[in-house]
Amino acid sequence: MWLVLASGGGLDLWTILLNSHPISKLVFIMLIGCSVLSIAVIIERWIVLRRAEKSTDDALQLLDTWTMTHQWGVARDEISRATRESTPMFSVLRTGVSYWQELVTVGENRLEVMETMVTEAVRRELKLVRSMLKANLPVLANIASVAPFIGLFGTVVGIILTFDTIASKGNMGQDLVASGIADALVATAMGLFAAIPALLAYNYFTERITNIILAMEESALERIYFLVQREQVMECRPLVRQ
Repeated sequence: MWLVLASGGGLDLWTILLNSHPISKLVFIMLIGCSVLSIAVIIERWIVLRRAEKSTDDALQLLDTWTMTHQWGVARDEISRATRESTPMFSVLRTGVSYWQELVTVGENRLEVMETMVTEAVRRELKLVRSMLKANLPVLANIASVAPFIGLFGTVVGIILTFDTIASKGNMGQDLVASGIADALVATAMGLFAAIPALLAYNYFTERITNIILAMEESALERIYFLVQREQVMECRPLVRQ
């Protein structure tokens, strides 16, 4: 968009910015700020989600390795030390295992009831993980919603100023009128330029986070039930199926 404005049809973005009305300047500055902020959030969320996916894969590989080599103590220690920010998968596992152990402590031994309650506990923890992963996404949503209207406001102001100039100076050449209107429409183009990437990124990240959470839930529950039922067998505490 910037290249088009700079080279197409005599339009020069920098000249437009310098020669525009103070209100139009404010609009342009706001839209440039929206674009910069949007790019920053997109890069930051990409890094965060990539790290979350990698840490989840690494955590599952470690847990499976410990399980195959019967390093139960190592697994328990790592899970107990994990934080939601560093290793969200271990945090989810810790929540499920801890809740299962609490149910055992109070004497619950009905397997279906325990699985249902542990699943709910895991989903509550996953909601917190989802909130962590969705941090700053509202910024993209707001930019996608507001930027086009800021651009439209700038265009309306520009057109009003153009017609005010025509009224005060009398007849003006078609070239000057067209140039004034074209300059005003730059604000709309800048608003769309800020909004479209923000909207696309918001939808992409939302879908990606949903897939991450679903994969984490399935993997976590599978491993939680394996770990806790193994401990039940080792400690000779029978479970009852209803």
